[in-house]
Amino acid sequence: MVNKVVLCPSVGGGTDLRISQVSTAFPARTPAGSELHLGSQDLIRFASYACVHGFTVSSFMLADAYLVPLNEDEQAEISAEMVRSLNQYGEDELEASLRDEHAGVYVIGVNLIEPSTGMRISIRRRGYIETSIVQEAEKLLESAWRELRLT
Repeated sequence: MVNKVVLCPSVGGGTDLRISQVSTAFPARTPAGSELHLGSQDLIRFASYACVHGFTVSSFMLADAYLVPLNEDEQAEISAEMVRSLNQYGEDELEASLRDEHAGVYVIGVNLIEPSTGMRISIRRRGYIETSIVQEAEKLLESAWRELRLT
């Protein structure tokens, strides 16, 4: 089931992050300012944050400059390189390799695994998310949003 991460006013006057179900019959856009945009750098920073907090990055979803997903073979090859780079050298080196070695490739999503349960979280641009562990995903996203100031 596809859900969407939305920002909503909290009772105390601030903003909270929540995961809400998306109606696939009429996928209307959420009002301006109430969704996470999650560009390439945001998704890389989020992936790095998730690693520090006990998750494993299984793959990145990649696209060309027009945000058209790369073919499966190319995506799998580059994604595997990116995961290795993130695990060995960190997010700064991963961002540099995207700029230098993979210019024109953009991150449009990240797939995470919670190692102790094997449960998965898949988050994409515009805050679309697929997971069966909604509360855990919401907790991870909210803490990352607050700490990293994701947009």
